[in-house]
Amino acid sequence: MVQRQPDRPVVTAIPSPALRDLSRVVVIIPAFNEERNVGSIVLRLRQVIDIVIVVNDGSRDATAEVARLAGARVVSHLTNSGYGAALRTGFTAALEQQATAVVLMDADGQHRVEDVRDVVEPILADEADVVVGSRFADSRTRVPPVRRMAQHGLTWLSNVGSGVKLTDSQSGMRAFSPRAVSALLLKSTSMAAASEMQFLASDANLRVREVPIEVRYFGEVKRNPIGQGLDVLYGIVQLVSERRPLLFFGIPGLLLVIVGVMLALDVVQTFDKVRVLLVGELIVAVAISVIGTLALFTALVLNALQDVRRELRSHR
Repeated sequence: MVQRQPDRPVVTAIPSPALRDLSRVVVIIPAFNEERNVGSIVLRLRQVIDIVIVVNDGSRDATAEVARLAGARVVSHLTNSGYGAALRTGFTAALEQQATAVVLMDADGQHRVEDVRDVVEPILADEADVVVGSRFADSRTRVPPVRRMAQHGLTWLSNVGSGVKLTDSQSGMRAFSPRAVSALLLKSTSMAAASEMQFLASDANLRVREVPIEVRYFGEVKRNPIGQGLDVLYGIVQLVSERRPLLFFGIPGLLLVIVGVMLALDVVQTFDKVRVLLVGELIVAVAISVIGTLALFTALVLNALQDVRRELRSHR
């Protein structure tokens, strides 16, 4: 009698990252006066990626020509419109290519082409809608101390405001699913667009992941780091004030009201004991209380408008 062997589970082979089809993956490279680096980046990318789109953001050098000769599709702005504007143009061009995934890279040569597969893998595996390549997820990248401290500060503020926790909110290497590209309707034209993506990802309930990447720091810094940092900070503050009004206006307003009441009580107690009216302190108490009350009122109104906006979005 032949004994029947138990049925074995059917095992489906899952393609490894190195074997996944990258034919419909599109890489976007915003570039402004990057003729020195953009050509070599495009040439290396073209060994693994078929479609590379360089958004020439009003460059005054040969960026567009070098990128085109290296094999990239070039979309040009007549004038320098900013990082966020370049991303919007690149996203539109990528959707026209019916991309299965979109990867974002900087044009200054700091990102490694070898990290593209790691960043895009969770998108192709349908494990995430947005993947952020983080310099701080491991110890491979040696970030200058001042820049590290500034990046951590901006990341903390973006995390608190958006509710999406990252270790590197300002990373320039990211990957997106087609759904994410359609949902990330950026308004910012500046470098603050990186943080705006966190807020928009939260609004659209996108799945966000991070993977470690290596960033290489070399050569002269093209942008003023202080000016760029202040620009990003201003953009984040705007986003927090619009998206988290109770946090931005409500908590400071409540604290001001409490301080104003305490000062007013001190004025009353002093007058009751020594019959001396502290006019200056009373004026300060009233002014602080009024400002705090206005801030609380603003927070409540903006929060109500946010609720209406979310309700309208849910019925679309």
